[in-house]
Amino acid sequence: MLVQGTLGGSPSDSQSVGDGTDGGEYVYETVSSPDSYSYDEANGSSEYSSGGNGSYGQEVKLEEATIDSLSEWLQSGKITSKKLVEMYLDRIKKLNPNLHAVLITNQEAISIAAKLDQERDSGKTRGPLHGIPVLVSSSMETKDKMDVNAGSKFLAGSHLSEESSIVQQLRKAGAVILGKGNMGELNGLVGSNGYSTMGGQTTNPYNPKAPVSGSASGSAVAVAANLVTVAVGEDSTGSIIMPSALNAIVGMRPTVGLTSRTGNFLWSNEYDTYGPMARS
Repeated sequence: MLVQGTLGGSPSDSQSVGDGTDGGEYVYETVSSPDSYSYDEANGSSEYSSGGNGSYGQEVKLEEATIDSLSEWLQSGKITSKKLVEMYLDRIKKLNPNLHAVLITNQEAISIAAKLDQERDSGKTRGPLHGIPVLVSSSMETKDKMDVNAGSKFLAGSHLSEESSIVQQLRKAGAVILGKGNMGELNGLVGSNGYSTMGGQTTNPYNPKAPVSGSASGSAVAVAANLVTVAVGEDSTGSIIMPSALNAIVGMRPTVGLTSRTGNFLWSNEYDTYGPMARS
């Protein structure tokens, strides 16, 4: 089934988009250009085309998109960061109920993306990730409405005293924190195959019966299913490497201490490190 919608309309029009996790809604104003968006439920593909002049009017597809391609589309004007975030949120709403990859989405993601679009329009870009959505681990403090629970109901509503240094660096580079990924509970301490009491059992997008590993299972599945292009995972003893391998993406486990662990929930002071997970 092909679902089509219009993101454009009169400046006074508005639409609501559920976050796909707790039934909440995002409300955003539409723009005057006749932008269109389509989502094919049969194969999970998403396409977007924008009205206007110049490079507008060309379609962009989220499937298999890399950071480089997203950056190119944003720079050329094929799509805005706001629209990009809306598309990913829509995919999360439609696909996440079966995958359990995204634990929570950022209620401020759309407004943050809109501000980054304004900065780009004024000639300012923060860095190589300007306007690009990033999913982070649920064990990372983001100093917003998203808590730090590491997948555990026991920690629901918890926050750390400091924002994650990695999150701070992502923001400085222009990234939009899209949400937090599901994970093996308590950084895999309770279970290593992607189950948490907060998010349930993460599912391999290629084969529901295949293992997903952990603990960064949600981040891996989200990237594999094109719910986001890049994510950050936590690794103590293979928690980035194994989910990446089993879900056909690339993950890197940095040397312990190479990336700051400030503002992150830790399983082990000796082994914990945080690294990127993305498409090659």
